[in-house]
This record gives sequence, C-alpha cells and structure tokens, in this order.
Amino acid sequence: MFDRIIDVLIDIKLKTNCFVLISGPPSCGKSSIAIKHANSIVNVDKNLASNILLAEFDVGRLLAGKKPLLVENYDLLEGLLCEIKTQCNKSKDEGLFILTTRQIVDDSIKMFPLSLYESEESNGLISLLALYENPDMNISDFSSNLGIKDLIDACCRGGFPKAFVNENFMKRYIENLINLHDDLKDIKKLKSILKVYSRNISTNISNVEILNQVQRDFPTMSKSTFYRYLNALKDLWIVFEIESWNVNLRARSAIKKTSKKEFIDPSISPFILNLNSEMLIYDLETFQKFFENLCIRDLMVYTSFRNGKIYYYEDRYGLSIDCILQLDNEDYALIQFELSRLTFDEAAGKLLKMDKLIERKIGDGEINIKRPKFLAIITSIGFSYVRSDGVKVIPICILR
Repeated sequence: MFDRIIDVLIDIKLKTNCFVLISGPPSCGKSSIAIKHANSIVNVDKNLASNILLAEFDVGRLLAGKKPLLVENYDLLEGLLCEIKTQCNKSKDEGLFILTTRQIVDDSIKMFPLSLYESEESNGLISLLALYENPDMNISDFSSNLGIKDLIDACCRGGFPKAFVNENFMKRYIENLINLHDDLKDIKKLKSILKVYSRNISTNISNVEILNQVQRDFPTMSKSTFYRYLNALKDLWIVFEIESWNVNLRARSAIKKTSKKEFIDPSISPFILNLNSEMLIYDLETFQKFFENLCIRDLMVYTSFRNGKIYYYEDRYGLSIDCILQLDNEDYALIQFELSRLTFDEAAGKLLKMDKLIERKIGDGEINIKRPKFLAIITSIGFSYVRSDGVKVIPICILR
C-alpha cells in the first residue's frame, strides 16, 4: 500500500470533526486510505437495491457499525447524509464517520491519483509548501533519480494504484466509466470525446471547438449529447478545467477566458491516442503537453494540505503563464512547465515580465493582491538551482 500525503490530514480532521468527507475520481485509492482510519465499513454501492429498501425502513441500521464507520459512496443513497448529520448533532463526538464519494464536493478532502513522490519516483528533496514559507531556502544541486525515459514511463503508466500491478488497467478503467454515470451510455461516443480532449490536453481550446472536432470523427454527435458526456466526465473527475486567473492586470478584453483542459491523470491521453513510452521518447513535443498534465496533477497533490488551486494566464500581448499556484491564505507562485533547458530563458522571461506587471499594478493601486512568493520553472530531469535572474529551476522528480 502506498503512503499518501493526505493521510495526516484525514487523521487531523477526524480529531476535530464528527465526519470526514473524502472525494476523488474512481480508483484513486479513496477506499484504501479510508480503511486505514476506520473500524467498520458499509459500501452503499454493494447491494444497492437492498440498501435502498433498508434505508426506507431503518436508515440508522446502515450506520450501526463500530466507529469510525467508513461509508463508501454515501451519495448513492438519498437522505443518508442527512441521517449522518443528525447522528453527529446528537452525539457531539468527533471521528464518527468517514465518507467517500466520486462527486466533486467543495468542503471535502480532495484525493488525486498518486503523485511521483507518493509512488516513490520523486525523491522529494524539495518541499513545495516549504518554498512558500521560505522562498530563499537552499535548493541548489539536488538531483533527480529519473532519466527522461523513466519519466515518460511513469506518465504513461499514471498514478492510479491498480495501474502498478495491472498493465491493462487503463483499458478496463475507460470501458468501466459507462457503468459509473447514467449519462455515459455509449463507449464509442465516450472514446470520441476523450480522443479529441487528449489531442488538445493542456490547451485552452473552447468546448465549442472540441465539439467541432468530435463531430469530424463522430458526425452524429449532437450538441446536447456532447455536453451531457462532458459534464458526466467532469462529475467523475476524469476531466477538469483550469480557469483563467481573474486579476485585473489587463483590460478584460485582452485576457483569454477559456479554461485550460486537463485530465485527472496524465496516463489517460497517451492511452486514448494509442501512444506508449517507446513512441514518445522520439516525440518529445507531444510529450510536453502530457508532462504539463503530470506536473499539474502532482502540484495539486503537494498543495492539497493547503487547499491549493491552480490557474493560468494568457493575454493578447503574448504574455502567458502556465500555472499560478495559490494556497488557502492567497499566497501564490508563478510557474512555467518546461521539458528542456533550451526553453528556460524564454520561460524565465515570461515569469519576470509577469512579476514586473504585478509589481507595477500593485504600486499604482490598481490591484490589491500580494506579490508572488517565488517564480519557478518546473522541468523534467536534472538538478535544481536558482538562475542569476532569481527564477528557480526544479525537476518534478525532486518535488514533494
């Protein structure tokens, strides 16, 4: 069993809350980590019809196990959360229930597939959260353990725990999605949408253009069907969107607003496009987009303790920032994802230009935000250091 970064957070929450809610995509490991903290289990999804009948007559009996009681997929049974809250209000005790769901819930502990650190492929020599506390900490000359082929292998395998023991996991995972949501009825339609999404991963393509591309491959796809499928994939956390950073740096018309498209795990794109690591080692331009998806997954994991949020920025003047990573206290960092050192100078130039723009807008009183805690280029392999212009260079295989 893999150690997960949110394990400590679950323990803390159980000591201060009556119930703890863990949300995340299918097969990311919610059950495995929740079981570590539970003394009994009820899975609503198993024997669902029987559980629905039992809940009608005696819902409390479903929740009679030894506490903490793990209630998996609680949201499949209408009214169960109300009963849990009622029991919590009556008892006033902490740590009675652990709930899991595949739905996106704002106030939940959000769980993602394994990061490189959790799968023990990143050595974790640099703590991302520690950089926010101490941006001047020494990061010089920490070296990654992986080569570029190792990193591509890790990306294609992905971070779903079962993928480490089953090489056919992703095939079964995609085919099983139609069993997890009522709006996913046709595997061919599902794959057609995933294929176009994969071709445009880590770009801010509009949903209208995605639909246009889907219709080239699948002419009978209607607009209403497309959006039902897309919303179902969002509900299941398979796809998610990174919003544009909503800060008044330019005129509204100058800033691109369409969201950047990502998968919850970088392994989905290469699988859908029938690409493997042997192919991608000779097509690093394509891998760059998958690499960005991998980095975003890992950054979300590493900042989950502080409810990290990711935005991007792009304006019509050519200034673009891959990632604005913001914590719950509104501290943030500006980050570029660069596979190769050949693009470091251009990436650093954008980061510094953005920093200057923010500094000027703050000084003019046009915006009321903090300055970025640090500027960083997250790269593939090699060693970490600080450039002469102050921009940090950190391989993803060093972070935790």
